[in-house]
Amino acid sequence: AVVSTQSGHYGRGTGSYDPSQLATCKAIYPFTDGQFKQVWNLKNADFEVCSQGSPQKFQPSKINSILREQGQDWCGTHIAVPCLINKECSLDSKNTGCKWEGGTKTLTISYKVNLTEKVWTEKERDTLVELAMDKKLRFWDCQTKTPDTKEARFLKNMEYDPKSGAIVYTESSASYTGLYIGIAVGALLLIGTVLIVYYRRIFLRKFKVFSTNGDDCDNEELDDIGLKKKKVPTATLR
Repeated sequence: AVVSTQSGHYGRGTGSYDPSQLATCKAIYPFTDGQFKQVWNLKNADFEVCSQGSPQKFQPSKINSILREQGQDWCGTHIAVPCLINKECSLDSKNTGCKWEGGTKTLTISYKVNLTEKVWTEKERDTLVELAMDKKLRFWDCQTKTPDTKEARFLKNMEYDPKSGAIVYTESSASYTGLYIGIAVGALLLIGTVLIVYYRRIFLRKFKVFSTNGDDCDNEELDDIGLKKKKVPTATLR
């Protein structure tokens, strides 16, 4: 252990420290490991995760395997935890896994890592070990980058709630997704309508010109579509 001290001196004659804030030495020990938990509130879901009643892909053994295994592209701890990504720690598999609380429909995912090199402050440890608050530790549909299953859509619309400290389902995130789709569809419909009106106007103008030899159109209208009104010779009776 390293011993921390403060500048000052002890008065042998008085039996007191100067300054008075000085105290006896305190031992400081380094951090050699770290743990992290991520809580998911699934009260609005119609499925369970990490329970015996879960779908096959969410069974405890399946989830634990996903969390512990290396070499995965989209899931697990090895692509999410900073020190595992940078090879600055190793995963403690025995203390890594999932837990389901049926009464509150809460999923807790936890992991522990052993640091390769010791660190001396909590900030250093947390930087290496913990996930960002808005980063979700993915455990579902690991075969593809953007899964489109019912469960995947639900879990995608979950966000970190700073008040509860858990990841929760929010209507706002789901509504925003629908809103963006609605805006895109609306924009396409508007562009399509404008094009239809434009080409219909051009067609009607040309049709009017050729059906009447141009007699019903004035020169200004014809100039808009690149045509000129031609005079039709008339016979004079004598």
